[in-house]
Amino acid sequence: MLEGPKPPHRLRTERNAWDLTQTELARLIGYRCGTQVSKIENACRKPSITAIIASTILFDQSIEHLFKSLYIEAEELVAREAFRLHQLLLNDESPRAARKRELLTKLILAPTRRPNKKIHE
Repeated sequence: MLEGPKPPHRLRTERNAWDLTQTELARLIGYRCGTQVSKIENACRKPSITAIIASTILFDQSIEHLFKSLYIEAEELVAREAFRLHQLLLNDESPRAARKRELLTKLILAPTRRPNKKIHE
């Protein structure tokens, strides 16, 4: 039997592990009905920031664990924009620019610690 693509998060897995219905989970994370949870579980909609935070509280799991694809997407965005800003600051020798470059360098390197990462597109 062929498996489909992996879901972009582990919300359904956690919900099922705790025997919660979609409607019950919806209420717990700030939605009115289970249809909204269904759309999130089927990758038809991204969860709200409130739902993401509520899910991490509810299941006592990190954002990276529960919503890995969203976490990676945000991490790559930050790294890409950090790289661009770092490039703009290269000729600035002020202490402020040096401090910014220090932070930006950490952000640029963060996704490279993961296997198979694209950073600067």
